[in-house]
Amino acid sequence: LMCKARPDRVVGLPDGLAIVDLKSTRSAHPGDFRRSMAKYGYWLQPPFYTLALQQASDKEITVKDFVFACVESSEPYATQCFRPHPREKGAVRDRCCQLMDRIAECEDAGTWPSYSDGVDELGLKRWAKERNGIKAS
Repeated sequence: LMCKARPDRVVGLPDGLAIVDLKSTRSAHPGDFRRSMAKYGYWLQPPFYTLALQQASDKEITVKDFVFACVESSEPYATQCFRPHPREKGAVRDRCCQLMDRIAECEDAGTWPSYSDGVDELGLKRWAKERNGIKAS
């Protein structure tokens, strides 16, 4: 499976490498960035970039650390660095590999999953009906 990765910074450590990924974000507050990690799939980057560096190298390399360097996109441009929780490392790596395997299967088969075939019914939510003056049925 051919993939691309562009880590922002790779730093040599005495016992391996550290990857730094710079993120521009509306808020670098821990709770807000945690939501951004989930929403935008940032949680997949540590295992993906690690695998990419290992595959691109002709020698054995070890990635010892991964850091998100967050910079807020508006004044005062606060910054905060985060490292993924080590307890989740194995499960996240496994999920990343599952997703990459699924992509490879789709490429091999030449078919990609989508929404359902045909025409589905779609009604408005209750709040949308109320907002638009439609009586609920």
